[in-house]
Amino acid sequence: MRQDYYFVPSPTGEFTTEDSPLHINCAGLTDTSSAFITRLPAGRMDYTVYYFTEGEMSFSFREGPEQTARAGALVVIPPYLPVTYRHREGGQIRIFWLHLTGSYPPALLTECGLSAEGGIYPTQVTEAGIAACQTLLDRMKDPPDSFTRLRAAAAAVHMLTVLGQLTAENAGERRLEKSLSYLREHFTEPIPKEELAAMEGLGLSRYNSLFHRLTGYSPARYITKLRLNLAEQLLGDPQKSISEIAARCGYEDPFYFCRVFRREYGISPSEYRHGALPASRPKKDS
Repeated sequence: MRQDYYFVPSPTGEFTTEDSPLHINCAGLTDTSSAFITRLPAGRMDYTVYYFTEGEMSFSFREGPEQTARAGALVVIPPYLPVTYRHREGGQIRIFWLHLTGSYPPALLTECGLSAEGGIYPTQVTEAGIAACQTLLDRMKDPPDSFTRLRAAAAAVHMLTVLGQLTAENAGERRLEKSLSYLREHFTEPIPKEELAAMEGLGLSRYNSLFHRLTGYSPARYITKLRLNLAEQLLGDPQKSISEIAARCGYEDPFYFCRVFRREYGISPSEYRHGALPASRPKKDS
């Protein structure tokens, strides 16, 4: 399946202008398993945006090494950038694409957290991303009138805004890998939240926000979750006392450990050990 929509009469949809703030040349959806290779030694005259929702394709910029864009990737290619892209036989790809020009695209891309110099941004395949792309295609095929181009331009801005947000969220979440790895290894130790935020080079408020978006928990509740998961395992060993288990899980005061356990599960550690069913499980932050 291939859907292509053009506002430019050229077969390739190439067009460049500085007279219009934002001009949508063409857009479409490519869904194919056919192998192909396209070489553009002088690039295109306009900006190119690809959003991969299935499969993968390789790109080589300025005859450099191949880079792979996989499902979820957002690819931005600026005007006149030499590029070769290749899809190898045997895999299905599904790509929304857009070509745009005008005086506004460099600033628009920057405002969306994307570089006007281009790049491949790993992000996610989401319903919101697909819907934003499909909305642009719907506006492109609207019956033509004096507002058709304006509606398409507005849809393109929305599409880039949504995809830019997905890219920012994905980048922010990837940035937490260092602190999450540290936390999973040291959760039985005292760990100030400020120390976790500093590992990622973030302020505490921003770190807490990203952490919650990624895990569904605040850092403190996430630590509690890890500690209680460990406690559940240790309670299966009848040779270990409650005090010993509390200490192993990072609680110096066994009575406090029991309060935390009961608050989260509705029963005491001893009751859990003897087969009582928890009244609840640790919940995500609301």
